[in-house]
Amino acid sequence: MRQRKPTGVWRLLGVLVTLLLIAAACGGGDGEDATTQAPATAPEPAPAPVTPEPPAPPATESAPADAEPTGEGASDDAGDDPAASDDVTATDDGAADATGSITIGAISTLDGPFAALGDFSMHGVKLALLEYGGELDGTDTRDGVTGASVAGLDIELVIEGSDATPDVAVEATRRMVEQDGADIIIGPLSGDEGLALKDYIRDFPEVTLVNGTSASQDLTLRDPAPNVFRFGGDGAMWTFGVGTYAYEELGYRTIATVAEDYSYPYDQVGAVLTEFCALGGTVAERIWVPLGTQDYSSFVAQIPDDVDAVFFAMGGTDAINFVKQ
Repeated sequence: MRQRKPTGVWRLLGVLVTLLLIAAACGGGDGEDATTQAPATAPEPAPAPVTPEPPAPPATESAPADAEPTGEGASDDAGDDPAASDDVTATDDGAADATGSITIGAISTLDGPFAALGDFSMHGVKLALLEYGGELDGTDTRDGVTGASVAGLDIELVIEGSDATPDVAVEATRRMVEQDGADIIIGPLSGDEGLALKDYIRDFPEVTLVNGTSASQDLTLRDPAPNVFRFGGDGAMWTFGVGTYAYEELGYRTIATVAEDYSYPYDQVGAVLTEFCALGGTVAERIWVPLGTQDYSSFVAQIPDDVDAVFFAMGGTDAINFVKQ
């Protein structure tokens, strides 16, 4: 397994590079020099003693005029500045530039009920790297990208697939971290996968997990990991307001819920019922359907006939199959 880089600088660079790739935004910075700049005018030196041979200048005086420039600014403590490390140099235009490489691991549901969604997400990750000079390693969805470069860093993308189950997601991520040496993990797609990866990646503080679309609230709301970052919403955010609208605008008083049996739909249903029940509404039945169910007849039979509406929270091929039945 590859030797790890120092955590501090690489964690910062890792997050910045990942944000660039997700947004497919323009690389580079604002043109400011990352190293410490020398003062615009040198301080007035103290008058030299009137002696035949002046003493050596005190430590607080500016460097002699004939000293060779170091390229790291005139600060005496430039060696302590992380920006002055061997991995960061200054370019001709003053922008900070890094050297080395970053391996990004991407995981999404390439099998199971959300396979189509995972396929689309991997195309998006690849497209971002192609815009930074990368080349596809092959035509299969699981083939990665090499040859991309961002801010002087060589970027390699490795891809693993899951089936929306936590165990498969953790095993796939373990291969990318412990075998491929991934510095950053992007993903996963499903809620329970995200919770499992948070627990796994907590033991690798030098690796950064940038959440994909895993929308369980508990990913960052409860017991957060310091190396896990979320930039999207959670399940409750998507459905807050529905319960109020159903009660006040549509006049519904009794509803049933049908949702997949895992963390993301739990949050969706919870947000709806929190508002609906607080206003006086009644929930006649809560129906939880396992992922990947083929025959939904027994679940359809549980829906009461006398409800005003059914709140439905399913996705992928499960949603299509349920509606057809």
